[in-house]
Amino acid sequence: MCGCEYNHHSRVEVFDREREDGQTVIKTPGSNVVRLSKFNPSPRRHAIRIRMECEDGHYWFLNIIQHKGYTILVPDFDVMQD
Repeated sequence: MCGCEYNHHSRVEVFDREREDGQTVIKTPGSNVVRLSKFNPSPRRHAIRIRMECEDGHYWFLNIIQHKGYTILVPDFDVMQD
């Protein structure tokens, strides 16, 4: 992360599957748009992806995924932008 301690959440995306290895659809709360996607932060289940933005102008994602009964929080800094 860039080191800024002041982060705010913005866009939320829900990655939904009918079954464990099924096609992923992305739903955005507050929108009627549903998109098909090959990308899913969770390799097997549903996921929630929250875009985080720091007050220095960078952004990153916080992924909430499920795996074998566990709920795991996974930060994704690979997309962090200047």
